[in-house]
Amino acid sequence: MTPFDPTPSFAPPARQLSERAAKPKSKVSKTPAPKEQEKPGSVVDGIIQHLSVSQISSFNPLESGCNMRWFFAKVAGKKEPERSFNVVGTQAHDQLEHYLKTGDNGLGKVARSGIHLLPKPGSDLLLEHGLNDKSRPPDDPVTGERVNFFPPAESFVQAAGIGLVGFADVVNPRAEHVMPDASLVLEEGVIEVIDHKTTSAKKWMKDEKDFIKTTQMTGYGKFVVKKYPWLRAVRLSQIYYLTDGSGYAEKRTTLVSVADIEESWEKGAVIVAAKMKQVAKLEERDVEGNTAACENYGGCPHRSYCTHYNNTNPFTRLKMGLLASRNAAAAATGTAAPNGAASSTPWVPPPAHRAPRAAINDVSTPCVANEAVSGHSYKFSNGAMGIFLSAIERDGQVLYSFMPIDSTGVSIGSPFPVGRSEPISPLNPPAAAPPPPPAIFAPPPPAAPPPPAVQAAPPPPPPAVQAAPPPPPPAVQAAPPPPPPAVQAAPPPPPP
Repeated sequence: MTPFDPTPSFAPPARQLSERAAKPKSKVSKTPAPKEQEKPGSVVDGIIQHLSVSQISSFNPLESGCNMRWFFAKVAGKKEPERSFNVVGTQAHDQLEHYLKTGDNGLGKVARSGIHLLPKPGSDLLLEHGLNDKSRPPDDPVTGERVNFFPPAESFVQAAGIGLVGFADVVNPRAEHVMPDASLVLEEGVIEVIDHKTTSAKKWMKDEKDFIKTTQMTGYGKFVVKKYPWLRAVRLSQIYYLTDGSGYAEKRTTLVSVADIEESWEKGAVIVAAKMKQVAKLEERDVEGNTAACENYGGCPHRSYCTHYNNTNPFTRLKMGLLASRNAAAAATGTAAPNGAASSTPWVPPPAHRAPRAAINDVSTPCVANEAVSGHSYKFSNGAMGIFLSAIERDGQVLYSFMPIDSTGVSIGSPFPVGRSEPISPLNPPAAAPPPPPAIFAPPPPAAPPPPAVQAAPPPPPPAVQAAPPPPPPAVQAAPPPPPPAVQAAPPPPPP
């Protein structure tokens, strides 16, 4: 790679806040664009006009999202304030885009920390490329602000028939890719998608094996698969830039097959988007909330008027906040997700509920959600824990409802559903109380019971007296034949 010149050779684009603040206001008349060119809202009259991968993630409780928060922001039109970390991230993104496009290395300290993990600048890289297969349009000539919208009908990527808008930071069509140790590998038939992430601490970095479970990275992979149908695999990469002043950056990357990209998208984003279409038509009182996410990332901005939050016991809300802080620390070791309850696994539509697997009683017997036993506690792959309640039917699908709990077994939020193939591990049952220590003066052992008395065998019963058989009937003798008649001699003739 080209050696890094620490001397800035360019001034970042006008979007950089420091320059924008120093610029005199333009005297050009800010005539609003014609109405037909205005960006429509995400939801109009209960119909979703377009979606983004971030919207789907923010809606899905399994990605630390909340149905109600999305409803407030996109259906009710309650805008959320921009966070300070978003401003820092935008500046770094702008600088990195300019560097990869032009080769000018006027990067700030945050963006500069990961320059060794980037591909070489070049015109063949797709930078800030839209999911409709078009590059980002020029900034607004009046305000200098970026324009992010394209008609969703042109989108390459759709979920449940809804076009997605948004942009991938870097699509690298070269076969040469930079690994986390800054080495180069040659991968024929593979295209890399890179997403820049600014973060305040290493604990927020995602494990590369979980990229395929997130809507964002799977969505970028889906776009690449459609644009380059000859691919055999997609390399999904995230480069994390620490904003704590340490100048540290780290790249995490994984190779995913085309079949896995397609399956994850269909079983994840498409199912969630279908539910979003239904929620967009509901009244506010009928929308579900995820109270386990109320304290995430600085807290939900809609808490003051959210019925789910305000109807939660204050003590429970306090525990939720403490749990969020504790899980933030635990996430550094990979033992829990930031929200302590939600998983990043895609929501999978399950078949009918099966009979639970027999004798599940320890963590050495992993299973999936549709094998859970009601009332038993389970641990999810992200470290969260929950008690299985029951299988429920929602919108014609069978889901599996779990009550989130903390390490002491206390409920910490509202039940959340998961799909049939969500991997879980049964928690060990409470350990049996150890036997009491022996007394110093142990009592003598009890005397052995006397052996049972030997009983004489009962005498054998007398032989049964058998009646003598009846005499045989007398034989019937045939009568002797009559003697033959006696032959009498003729009398002698008389004498003459």
